[in-house]
Amino acid sequence: MYRALQHIENLKVEVEQWLGGTPYTITSEFDPEGGENILWINALDHPPDDFSLIIGDCLHNLRSALDSLVYALAIAEKGDPLPEAVAKRVQFPITEDPKAFKDAKRRIKDISQGAQVEIEALQPYNRRSDDYTRDPLWILNALSNIDKHHLTHLTLFALASLGIGGNARFSVGRPWEAAAVRDGTRLFSFGARRDDQSRKVHTKFKIEGSIAFEGPVAQGADVFEILPAIRNDIMNEVLPRLAPFLSPPPH
Repeated sequence: MYRALQHIENLKVEVEQWLGGTPYTITSEFDPEGGENILWINALDHPPDDFSLIIGDCLHNLRSALDSLVYALAIAEKGDPLPEAVAKRVQFPITEDPKAFKDAKRRIKDISQGAQVEIEALQPYNRRSDDYTRDPLWILNALSNIDKHHLTHLTLFALASLGIGGNARFSVGRPWEAAAVRDGTRLFSFGARRDDQSRKVHTKFKIEGSIAFEGPVAQGADVFEILPAIRNDIMNEVLPRLAPFLSPPPH
């Protein structure tokens, strides 16, 4: 888990340096039909492939930490060293529905019954029955599987935050998260406040960038929100629930 944190911190440094070169432009134009100004952002450069490699290493460390945890749980139950067949079999299952978990349960049959119950309770379909694709463990597993089968883990420039000043009123088209940016991405529209008799618009914008995932998993989500959220979930949810089963049962 410490290695995963190191990768996140190192990636932050690399991204800050890249963003220092301002790999984007921001333009504003007046829309005569809507009577408002529109702020546009254009990506001039794609994030370097090195970012994808660092993300891949971080995902590997996070996923391996879960498997190592199950390995330790098996040792607590079966003793050390584990039989070769058990050592090859154990893995932390992450599934989308009860049927898939039932099929994957052989991966944890060598750990205590109590630990098995906790792992089942931690499955994405149990924790996020409304939308399991937003569960940190599901995102980790999906991103990790993609990373195993592709040379790079694609990222896309995104906006992390936006500071606004002046007398304008704004129309934001979506909840402000990390907006994935391609050429000609509309950020929002703005115009003079209706209570401003001058009708002149005075605005100041402060843009802070980040990087985002591009692909079917966590599309457009800020990397520096997703990776720490996964790590925090493992540290604050998974480990505390399974730690009591790491000690050998009393004889």
